[in-house]
Amino acid sequence: GRLFTTEAWSAGGFSNDEANGVAVLADEASFVIAKTVIGRFSWSSNTNSIIEGVTTADTIELAKQDFNGQANTALIPGGAAEACKAYIFPNGKAGYLPSFGEWDIVYKNKEKVGSALSLIGASWLSIYSWSSTQKDASSAWNYTMSNGSGNDFSKMAYSPGQYHETRAFTTL
Repeated sequence: GRLFTTEAWSAGGFSNDEANGVAVLADEASFVIAKTVIGRFSWSSNTNSIIEGVTTADTIELAKQDFNGQANTALIPGGAAEACKAYIFPNGKAGYLPSFGEWDIVYKNKEKVGSALSLIGASWLSIYSWSSTQKDASSAWNYTMSNGSGNDFSKMAYSPGQYHETRAFTTL
């Protein structure tokens, strides 16, 4: 339940096992990033309809305004969202599939986030990661960490190349 700067963590002599993840605090949203990727999944088991209540954005600009990862995840069946809901952080909180806007906050702070992940012995951020933001009835947004952009892919992602790595976030 405590937050530490990277400097305080280094000086405190803490074990990496004690870290819950990396906290990110921004005006738009605050969250904790899991230390590891939890697997590669399709986005959802819903492949051909808009999931009511889940943020839908037909452009990247609109997707970047979605900070509803936890609320979106609660409504998405199967796939990456279900895996994130099942992920339990060391402090006992359940995870969620981050929204596109939450990933964009991470990208804007990727040097600091990367440094903090490294400090606690965590794996680096994947190049492509699912977001909980859907584009339309058959596709959802993934985030491209190498350049801060995104692509829309089939929600079911029939091709193994479209199964994206998934990392859970949780609330502070």
